[in-house]
Amino acid sequence: MEPKYRIRLYLLTALILMGCGTLLSRLYEFQIDRRAQFVAKIPNTHTVEIREPGARGRIVDRNGVVLARNRRSYEIVFNLEDIYIGYKEYKKSLADENENIDQNEKPLLAVAKNKAPDEEMIVEAVREWVIPQLESFGLSGQRYTKDIGTHYKTYRGLVPYRYRQDLTAEQFAKIAVRSHEIPGVEVRVMPRRVYPYGALAGHIIGYVKQWEKGDIPDEYRGSQNKNKHFQGDAKGLTGVEFTTDEFLKG
Repeated sequence: MEPKYRIRLYLLTALILMGCGTLLSRLYEFQIDRRAQFVAKIPNTHTVEIREPGARGRIVDRNGVVLARNRRSYEIVFNLEDIYIGYKEYKKSLADENENIDQNEKPLLAVAKNKAPDEEMIVEAVREWVIPQLESFGLSGQRYTKDIGTHYKTYRGLVPYRYRQDLTAEQFAKIAVRSHEIPGVEVRVMPRRVYPYGALAGHIIGYVKQWEKGDIPDEYRGSQNKNKHFQGDAKGLTGVEFTTDEFLKG
């Protein structure tokens, strides 16, 4: 081999060895030296138990004509305590980037991790953090959040708050692929009771009402069940819906 080609081969070999050495040193830095730094950034995972309501049975006449049935309802629900935790993390990350913290934000950042937030903090998290993001997805909704505070005061984190119902399939798909960007915001498909003939024979068919706070079983109550969410079954109130409730409920 001629000397000039031998020199080129040596140079190429040296460059390859230098590149491999640089790559290995960077791998060591990220996987060994800075491992704890990256592990700390991994979101904590936890298991949440959700009690979903069953779909009620249909009511038909003797000829098989459907008088009451269910249809799909696409909904956005808020798990308010999860939203608050995500909001705190968001504010903390902003504070880490900017040492000049707004005086109004200090009480939020000072809240202990294990201390439950109050209604005002929940409303602030939804109004300032969640709703603007949903609107950026093209999913506008109510900005009046007083009832969110009332819901949290009543149920805490046990019962998800139903923010919007009857989404279109397109809206449902849009938020479903991006809901992971907002902790505590979920989309779900729920059965909704409909009466094809409206008020016709309503005094005979009857109607249903949503479950109430007193329907929550003891197994879902208490601070030890903070990772459980409850959604009760609709109950027949009058007419056939009431008299055959035990057979119709899911």
